[in-house]
Amino acid sequence: MFNLGDREILVGLGSNSAHALEMLRLARTALRREFKLSATSPIYESDALLPPGAPADWDRPFLNAACRLELAPGKAATEDGARAVVASLKRIERELGRRDSPRWSPREIDLDLLAWGGGEIRLAEATIPHPGLASRAFALLPAQDCTRAGEFADEGIAPSHPWRYARAEDVPLRTQRSALVWPELVGIVNLTPDSFSDGRLAFSTVELESQIRHLVADGASVLDVGAESTRPGATPVGPGQEIQRLAPHWDLIQSLRRELGFRLSLDTRHAETAAWAIERGTVDWLNDVGGLEDAAMRTVAARAGCEVVVMHSLGVPPRPEVTLDPARDPLAQILEWGYERLKSLARDGIPASRVILDPGLGFGKTLAQHFALLTRA
Repeated sequence: MFNLGDREILVGLGSNSAHALEMLRLARTALRREFKLSATSPIYESDALLPPGAPADWDRPFLNAACRLELAPGKAATEDGARAVVASLKRIERELGRRDSPRWSPREIDLDLLAWGGGEIRLAEATIPHPGLASRAFALLPAQDCTRAGEFADEGIAPSHPWRYARAEDVPLRTQRSALVWPELVGIVNLTPDSFSDGRLAFSTVELESQIRHLVADGASVLDVGAESTRPGATPVGPGQEIQRLAPHWDLIQSLRRELGFRLSLDTRHAETAAWAIERGTVDWLNDVGGLEDAAMRTVAARAGCEVVVMHSLGVPPRPEVTLDPARDPLAQILEWGYERLKSLARDGIPASRVILDPGLGFGKTLAQHFALLTRA
């Protein structure tokens, strides 16, 4: 049905707890520790599937998603292998707080093995693919998003998609794509001798690889690699020294990016450094603490087509005496800056869809302004 590879599985994720989005994130992180993650669906919302006469407090909407995962070499679609995967999913559920409860009752987390290797496996505890999958849009739609488009056109499955219905409310359990997006955790890798948190003279290859693997295992989906400290009082460095710090590790970082599947962010305000890195591998984000003020950096970013993190600052490194206007609302000032920056970047070929605005905590704000931004943003 799903045309998966021999070592591929589809796992459905669902939660209707009070913190459902965080539960989905934690579940995906746990799955990545045991399997290679090759695709993640968007997040869907659906009504709870309930029996007649269910208690009123069971009627809580669900968040749903799916992950396409790859098993370790040597694993294949056998009954024993399927039992091992199901056991792993049940263990992860318990670790995330799932407890025995009546069927259909609210769940901290549901992890279901939806499909494996394109074939059918029947176990005492589960049938794979799930026999009710075709009628359960909350599981089917995320699963389809993890597979090739149009795969279900002749399978009798596609009619569950919302666009096959005249009205959105006719979709089973009102399943629809959510406006919520997966939270991204960004892990920081400083290749500097003077960063405020972890500056050091040098990383060995073994230490760097260990740190990157640790960050990804803890849930980082983006790693931000930087070679210039911008803390207060730091000594600025030019692109030559920045590249000198990056070069010994760049091939390793690219190799781990391909293996572990994280997105790579390059933290630099120098166009020459950005161009050097992009020529030598994939850069998913350009993170510029200078806010893409430099025209050359804008040109590099526009040509690369990557996302850009554009930070608000009033000077790099920051100086405590230079802050936002204390007489004006700090959030209003940041929003004004953001609107203007988006318009100017669009004129230079960087559309808003590729821009992540960073309010620049620690850069040009008083303590009270920081608090206002954190509590109101």
